[in-house]
Amino acid sequence: MATLDVFSRLDDNLLIEIIIHLSVNYWGALACVSKKFCSVLHDSCYKLKCTQKNPELVSDLLSDGVLASPPGGWPALFKLLFCCPGLVRVGVRADLRPTNVDGDDYYYYRRLLGPHFSWWEAELSRKQGNVFLRDRFSNNCLYLSRWCGCTHIEEKYKYMLFRGIFIDFKNTLVWQTVNDGYRYRVDLNCAFCDSKRTWDLYSSSCLIRVFGIKDDEERFDRGFVCENGHVFGVWRDLRGEPLYRCFLMLVRIVLIDLLYPAITVYVYVIGLGMSENVAQDGDGAAGHGVVRFIGPPVP
Repeated sequence: MATLDVFSRLDDNLLIEIIIHLSVNYWGALACVSKKFCSVLHDSCYKLKCTQKNPELVSDLLSDGVLASPPGGWPALFKLLFCCPGLVRVGVRADLRPTNVDGDDYYYYRRLLGPHFSWWEAELSRKQGNVFLRDRFSNNCLYLSRWCGCTHIEEKYKYMLFRGIFIDFKNTLVWQTVNDGYRYRVDLNCAFCDSKRTWDLYSSSCLIRVFGIKDDEERFDRGFVCENGHVFGVWRDLRGEPLYRCFLMLVRIVLIDLLYPAITVYVYVIGLGMSENVAQDGDGAAGHGVVRFIGPPVP
C-alpha cells in the first residue's frame, strides 16, 4: 500500500503562515520532512522572506515588478541574504585542519568551511557597494554586505567573508570588463546559484584593495562574481590584529570624498574674495608695486 503524505492535505496558505514565522535555521530540515513543505518553501516562502528582509533590494532586482524572479531564482537570493558560503566556496584552498578541536574532520568542515547560516545579520547595502567599487564603475549598482558578512577565526589568520549582488548585471560596465575573453575567468562555481561561470573582480580591477595583509605577508583578498551577478569573496588579516584597516578605509573616505571637495570650494571662494579686494585697491595703487591676485574669473 502506497504511503500517504498526510501533509499534502494541509492548506498552502496555512503552511506559509506557519513557516514564515519559524527561524530560517529550521527551513532546511523542514524541506526534508515532506515534498509538500519543500514545494511551499520554493514556491512562496523564499520570496516572502527575501522581500521582508530587504524590500529595496528585491524591488531593484525585479525592476519594479517587470521580472517574475531575481537572477538565479529565489532560493539563490535566500542563500545570499541568510547564508555564509564558507571558506572553500570563496576560493580559500589552504589546508585548514583543526588543531585543538576534538572530533571528526568531517564535522569540522561542515561547521566552519562549508556553507552555513550566518552567525549574525548581514544587511546588504547599496552604499557599501559604492565604497568598494572603483570610481569608473560608480554608475553600477552593487548591494554588498556591511562589515562584515561572516568571520572565520583560524589558528593564525582571521578570514572575513563578504557577499552581494549586482543589479541588472548584464548591462553593467563590470560585466563588460570581466567578460572580455577568458582573462578573468576562474575555476570556481557560484556560492549561491548553479552557475559555473565566475570571474575575478580583483584581477579585473573592479574592486578596490583595502583589506588583506600588505606588509611582510602576502596580500590575500578574493572577490568573484557569477553570470547572475552574485558576488562573494574574502579578506584575510592576522588573528588578533585590531581592525585598524577598517579605520584607515573610513579615513580615506572622509579625506577624499568629503574634506577634499569642501577644501576645494573653500579655497575657490577665498580666491574670489581676494581677487575682488585686490582689484578694488589696484586702481589707486597702480605703479606702486602692488601685485594683483591671479585667481578664478569673477562671474
